[in-house]
Amino acid sequence: MASVPILVLSLLLLLTPGARADEAVGSQAPSQAPLASDGSHYPTLPTDPATNAALDQLFAAQDIGGMMDRTLILLVDDLIRKNPGTAPGREQLLAYFRKYAGWRMVEPFYRAEYAQAFTLDELHALTIFAKTALGRKANSVVPEIMSKAMSFAQIVMEGHRAELRAIIVQAMSASATPRAPVQ
Repeated sequence: MASVPILVLSLLLLLTPGARADEAVGSQAPSQAPLASDGSHYPTLPTDPATNAALDQLFAAQDIGGMMDRTLILLVDDLIRKNPGTAPGREQLLAYFRKYAGWRMVEPFYRAEYAQAFTLDELHALTIFAKTALGRKANSVVPEIMSKAMSFAQIVMEGHRAELRAIIVQAMSASATPRAPVQ
């Protein structure tokens, strides 16, 4: 079932920090994030200059853009390993995920979420940690760990596909509105 790995990959990418290493990290974000494909906006971005400066420093120290690109590469390569027929499209898959889940697309979301979750002092503390040897190590190994964790979860879920199908069928039938019989 090729659509399951793509769905899992898509969901993970939407929840993972990231970008291409060559994309601008820490660029000044606009006050309103870009439109999502459904026409909605991401959360409102921080307008405080000190918060934006702290976010710029944190994201640069974390190399969040490079980390996302490494994660995308690992995930696409894992998808190809599980579905060898997709190998000829590797570069197109990477381009797609970089376009729709790369740093330029998700940075506004992360700016809003980080600004809401952390105080200015906490952002500074995170930046200090990210600059330590342990912080750099964590940033370099997280993409591989996440890729392995998703592969593991996918293997576990494959063994329980019938259970998932039953849950979906039950949920869909419970929400379906009864219809009058066709005469």
